[in-house]
Amino acid sequence: MLPTVPNMRIWLAVSHGYSFCISEELEQGDPEWSGFSASWKSKAADMRPFGRQRANLIDGGPWQRFADAERACEQTLRQLMGARQ
Repeated sequence: MLPTVPNMRIWLAVSHGYSFCISEELEQGDPEWSGFSASWKSKAADMRPFGRQRANLIDGGPWQRFADAERACEQTLRQLMGARQ
């Protein structure tokens, strides 16, 4: 069983073989780290025999608005897709 994290909301999305996560801590804490954070990882890496890959934090956060974190995920996906070609 996984431990619970109080006062946090998480959004997940999967696209083109990558998963993205945006999280928001709802409790007022350190204002420097409050807001939305975003991360990504390759779904193919989860299939490797030696365990799961850790998520990669997307630079630029924390963001004050969800839309800004979402935009950062979309930009990261475009960069990852361009690197595949």
